[in-house]
Amino acid sequence: DGLMEKAKGFVVGAINFYESKEFSLSGFMLHQAVEHGLNSLLQPLMQFRLHTHNLHKLMRITRRFSLEIFNLFPRDTDSEIRLFQLLQKAYIHASYKDTFDVKKEEAALLLRRIKLLLQKVAEEFERIVHSIKVP
Repeated sequence: DGLMEKAKGFVVGAINFYESKEFSLSGFMLHQAVEHGLNSLLQPLMQFRLHTHNLHKLMRITRRFSLEIFNLFPRDTDSEIRLFQLLQKAYIHASYKDTFDVKKEEAALLLRRIKLLLQKVAEEFERIVHSIKVP
């Protein structure tokens, strides 16, 4: 799927920026990885592409199909809320706000979590497709 390939490419870019200590740009790439990864699941299931950069909205819709994916960003503690907000803000702020800062530890945590998210998206897609196939 083209969207999943792009999502994986954004992760590669995020790793490159992380290794160059450009953590804010790594955050931007990780935002794009999540956006494209979630759309790679949602577009075939819903039969249209959601044209939004709002990860909260994409995650809320994903929740209908997979609690496991949704719960990778549970937003049930202050630190989890801040982490998700950091990822959400990275799309605009990394490009336009000189004061936007992602710390190394935050970028590392996001990188691990988003790699897992993309893995779960692929697994859930296969599970859902197999569950609706007619024998």
